[in-house]
Amino acid sequence: MAHVSYHYQLTTKKIIKNGKVIKVPIKGPQEKLVHTLENIAWPMCQAATSTIVCILPLLFLNSYAPIVFVKTIFLVVAWGTLHGLLVLPGLLAALPDFLTNANCYRTFLSTSSHYSCRYVGPSSAHSESNNQNNNNNQRSCDNQNDIILIT
Repeated sequence: MAHVSYHYQLTTKKIIKNGKVIKVPIKGPQEKLVHTLENIAWPMCQAATSTIVCILPLLFLNSYAPIVFVKTIFLVVAWGTLHGLLVLPGLLAALPDFLTNANCYRTFLSTSSHYSCRYVGPSSAHSESNNQNNNNNQRSCDNQNDIILIT
């Protein structure tokens, strides 16, 4: 389910055009849902199938514990696959855009975000003037009165 959530929150997808990889923006919940299921559905089905196939030989043991184990694993895999392919994508598609477009990591924790407390500015180790600019661009996290407006 983590992979479904991750792919749904992406804002660009990579495609190969004329032998080069280019990033194309993903717009709207419909396109996000299609992109997510195109990338996740088949691997999820493969994982579920291989897990079930691998534990099926345990059914040939005439004992209570292996049969209960197989039934338990089958139910967990079936429910996980159902939720990963139907419930979670449906829930994400039903949420408003402002909730699904918010990316806390990219905004607050990434070192490349100007809003981040870890922002270090453009990197250049050779120029002293650039080092001064980097120090000026660093964001202070000590000031709790800063309000960041995300549009």
